[in-house]
Amino acid sequence: MFRALMVMLFAFASVAANDRDIKQAKNYIKANRPNGYLPKKKTGLNFALECDAKNNACFIVLEGKKHFIGSGAHKKVHKAIHLNGRPKVVARGVEETKNSREFRFTKKLQGKPGIFKTVGFGSYKRKGKTYRSIYSKLYRPGSLHEALESRIRLSRYEKMKLASDMLIGLVSMHEEKIVHRDLAARNFFVDIPKGKPKYRDVSAVIADMGHAMYAKHAGGTKVTGNAKYTPPEGLFIKKLKGKDYYKTDIFTVGCVLWWLYYGSPPQWFDKSYAKDLHIPAQVRYKKLKAAIERYRKPRLKASKDPFEQVILKMVHTNPIKRGTAQQLSLKMQKILQHFLAGKGVDKG
Repeated sequence: MFRALMVMLFAFASVAANDRDIKQAKNYIKANRPNGYLPKKKTGLNFALECDAKNNACFIVLEGKKHFIGSGAHKKVHKAIHLNGRPKVVARGVEETKNSREFRFTKKLQGKPGIFKTVGFGSYKRKGKTYRSIYSKLYRPGSLHEALESRIRLSRYEKMKLASDMLIGLVSMHEEKIVHRDLAARNFFVDIPKGKPKYRDVSAVIADMGHAMYAKHAGGTKVTGNAKYTPPEGLFIKKLKGKDYYKTDIFTVGCVLWWLYYGSPPQWFDKSYAKDLHIPAQVRYKKLKAAIERYRKPRLKASKDPFEQVILKMVHTNPIKRGTAQQLSLKMQKILQHFLAGKGVDKG
């Protein structure tokens, strides 16, 4: 799972190598037209290079504590310098694991709307182990989870724009018949410019494909990597078919949007519903449904806000009534357009 990438987002995008290094790297690339990973011994430079011919991209590989960003179970993330055009700092996440799911699905979804921006990939062997690298844009301030935890102020427009972007990303995945299975707040990256909240150019993307699967293969697997986001039907994974995971994805995104809209995580968040195996699943199922509806129904009854109504629809305890990613995305885009047309009221 690409957890390390979530930490990367707080690195500052300042060029971490001097002009001489960059010039030497560019001269080497021009003379040799390399592809793949090239260690220092091969380049004769003070640093390794990695080039992705398919994406026409080359990178200076930066290592050591100075350039370290974060790590996960099988990943380490350092800064790197993307040499194409004007040099800029990107994140280089390196995975050492036999499971190539993260790598495969990230490549599959490259360039899709609402999916985190990747600029290059690499794969190489060292001492009998296979390493895979993913180069991606740095997002600031970082994960949506961190933005929500730190209570970054957002206007009504900005919240709707982030929600719309998130649903566009979900459509991109579901149209490819891929389910994410871990759409917690940590797995959305956001760009939120500095300044007063109102009409800033905010954006959100889906990241971390470590749990992604083709829907047809998902039946009987966990619906989410974070037990707190488990929908009621997710307590009976043996009964779930592949197509059901589209609906569980929608529920988890709904939970994230609940936090975004109301300013705090859903009140029913409790891992014990999914993990307390001492209590029969049917009992936990009824309690979880009751807990969700206790907070959802009163809000739905009182709501006159179409944005809020979309969120409350997404966390419906009946998966059939949640709608599809496409339907929800179109609805959210219309709400946003309506607001921008001057018919909405910015409550801040």
